[in-house]
This record gives sequence, structure tokens and C-alpha cells, in this order.
Amino acid sequence: MKVPENKTGPKGGDNLPVLYVCLNGTLVATDTLWESVFRLIRSKPLLLLALPLWLARGKAWFRHRMARAMVLDPSSLPYRNKVIEYLRSQKASGRQLVLATSAHQKIASAVAAYLGLFEAVLASDESRNLAGKYKLEAIRSHGGGDNFEFVCTGSSDGPVMKAAASISLVNPGRRILARTKEKSKIDRILVEPASRVKATIASLRLHHWTKNLLLAVPLILAQQWNNTEFIGLVAIAMLCVCLAASSIYICNDLFDLAADRAHPVKSKRPLASGALEISTAVRVATILLAAGVFLALVLLPKDFVLLLLAYVLTALAYSVHLKRRLVLDVIVLAGLYTLRIFAGGAAVGIPVSAWLLGFSMFFFLSLAFAKRSSEVAVSNVKAGKSSHERPYLGCDLDIFRSAGSACGLLSVLVLALYINSPAVRPLYRHPQVLWLLCPVLLYWILRVWFLTLRTETDDDPVILALRDRASYVVGALTLLILAVAS
Repeated sequence: MKVPENKTGPKGGDNLPVLYVCLNGTLVATDTLWESVFRLIRSKPLLLLALPLWLARGKAWFRHRMARAMVLDPSSLPYRNKVIEYLRSQKASGRQLVLATSAHQKIASAVAAYLGLFEAVLASDESRNLAGKYKLEAIRSHGGGDNFEFVCTGSSDGPVMKAAASISLVNPGRRILARTKEKSKIDRILVEPASRVKATIASLRLHHWTKNLLLAVPLILAQQWNNTEFIGLVAIAMLCVCLAASSIYICNDLFDLAADRAHPVKSKRPLASGALEISTAVRVATILLAAGVFLALVLLPKDFVLLLLAYVLTALAYSVHLKRRLVLDVIVLAGLYTLRIFAGGAAVGIPVSAWLLGFSMFFFLSLAFAKRSSEVAVSNVKAGKSSHERPYLGCDLDIFRSAGSACGLLSVLVLALYINSPAVRPLYRHPQVLWLLCPVLLYWILRVWFLTLRTETDDDPVILALRDRASYVVGALTLLILAVAS
């Protein structure tokens, strides 16, 4: 398509029309306002109370106060490489590039300075939110007419798209394409629409739902696996925790956007990579959490509801703050595993014994240390230099390995003491068979730590268990031993 000449206003090389570019969703695969909000909550949680007051004064004021309270590092944003390449080619041809965005002037100027592509910046300030018709007015005031090219997603810039001489779309929604009346103006689609459904499903981390099988532990140990009513209640409880957990996983990714983008593996997550919009993720997380709590309130005992709420609040506190506290982060992580066992018992009214509590504490501490050890090793943190997201140094790997393996062995010791205690005899017809659990568990724990030392594991032992055939064999042997002993 031949680009029409620009007869008025600023001109690029060979009288090409000025090219105006959006920031959020277009130049970067994220929304800088949403990112600022979640970074503010994580770093200055008390200011969360001020957000409604700022928003009450209008979106322009809200953007202004957010820009003052939270400074975004432009180098941490997920830029769209195809858009950058196109802009560079246009700049090389002599065209004038202008960043026209509803983002605050402070953020837009920082991005423009970082990229070095734009000759001017049109952005929001404390009195004007540069969106819709106000963006069009600013473009007309700057360019002197309607003969310009506009690069955008098409989601909230209808007036500008209608006035532009040509349009380049970036990751437009299918509904946007269907409803766009000015289809003749669409010059190119720089980034094809991505599957939002696929990205949303990936953000739920469905493979982590296997952790919630822990809710069935009290039912199994109490030998109630033939009780269909209890099985139904535990299944509902698992669903509630799965929904709440996926909501927390999304929140965790929202709080860790900058850190995840710097990680070799986590940078591929839907939110970090920009495959999933932050606004969509917020809606999904809210719906999942509300659905989980509602099901629990309607179908399960009050004690389970209280434990579910405790799990949610603890997990949120962990995501926002506790994961950066030395040692405390590992204890809380292990506690979240143990909390699942208590929730499973509460769902069917089976109390968790002190033996199971002691075993769980050491066993899950071992797995939590293994997770941290893998993360530090994968991140290549050098001795004497702390990760900006984790309170650990490279030299701490020795502590992880010694404390983690010791906790694993202590869990086997607690199991052995339980098997030899009077408490086990009324529950099992052949309690001596339970001694076979000790070598099986020893094998699995030592295997996990050998693989961790060799950096052959993922960050999470749960992923290892899902991909490791030996783990399935260990699980099957454990169930078989329990069945024979019963």
C-alpha cells in the first residue's frame, strides 16, 4: 500500500506522514499502569489504602500519583521486537516517530530515552489522561492534520484510528478486527493475534494442582478410602484449593514481573512474556478465588473455610513480602504444604495427629530447601552477591544442601518412631509391614537431593515428581505397602 503524502504539519523524509506509536500493549507487551500498581503493592503495601482516593480524583491524577510513587525501569519491560524492528526501519527512511500514549509523561519519556527512536512524546499528565479523543487532539495539535500513521492494538483508540490515514495493528483482538470499520486503512498487522485462552490456561499452572493431593492424606491414613461421602468432600476440597491456588499463582506472577523477566525459565511465563494481559489476569484471578471460597462456604465445614482463607492470606503474604525474608520464606513455603494436610482433615472431620504434623514439617522443609537450592543454582548467583528477589547468596548453597538433606532424613526418623509407637497398632492389621516405607522414602529423598546437587532438577520438586518415573514407582509402592499393612 502506498503511503499518502503528508501535506501539513511535521514531515519525515520524502514527505512521509508522521508515525504515532502507542506504548501499552503495542510497543511493550504489558500495561505500565497495572505494572506500577502491583510493584507499588509489593514494595509499599500501605499505599494500597491510598489508591481508591487517587482514583476518585480521576484517571489522570491516578496515573500522575502512581508515576510519582513508583519508578519503572524501562529496561525491565517486555518490548515487542517486531514493532521495534519496524520502527527502526521507518526511522532509517527518515520518518518522524512520536510516542503517543495514555501512560504518564514520566514513564513515556523514560521509555523514549531508553529506545532512542522517538523525536517527541505525547503522554498523560496530572490534569489530562491522553486517551481516546484527547489523544487525537494531541496528535492533531502536534501534526497539524489527520494525515498520519497510527500504530496501536486497536482496543481503546477508536477516535484516533478513525482519523488516521493508515493503521498498523499489534496483537489485535479478533473482535477488534471484526468491528473495525476502517479496514481499508489497515496497512499491516505487525504482531498477529495470540491465543489468549492458551496463555490463560498456562498461567493457572495446572500441573501444580498435584500438590493438592495432599488433602487426601488424612483420609488415606485414617483408612477411610471406602467412604464415598468422605471421598466426595475431599474432592470438593481439592477443587476449592486448586481454584484458590491458581489465583495465587497469578498474583505471584503479577508481583514478580520484573524478576521473572530476568530469569532464564520464568521469563517464558504468560504474564512475564506479555502473552497474557494483566487486566485479563486480574479478572481471572478474582473469579477463581471467589469461586473457590464460594464452593467452600456452601459445601464444606466451617473449619475448612477458615483454613482455606488462612492458606490464601499466607500465600499472598508470601508472594508480596515473606519470600524475601531469610529462612522465613522456606518455613512459610513448607507451612503451605502442611496447611493442605490440615485442610484435608478439616474437610472430613479427621484430626491431624502430632506424628503427621512432625513428619510433614521436616519432609516439606526438605523439599522447600531443595526448591531454593535449585533456584539459586539456576540463577547463577555468585558468592557474595544477593539476588534482588531472594535473600540468599551463592555461598548459601552449602547450607541449603546440609539443612535440606538433614530435614529429609529427620522426616524418615519421625516415620520410624511412629511405626514403633503404640498409636499405630490399632490402625493397622500388620503394622510391621510399614517398616518398608522407610527405605522407600529414604530412596526418594536421597534421589531428590542427588539430582538437586547435580542441578538436574527443576526449580520445584513437584515438577520433578511429575516427570520422574522413579517417583511414580515410589508412589505406587507407598500405596501398596499401606494397603497390605491395613
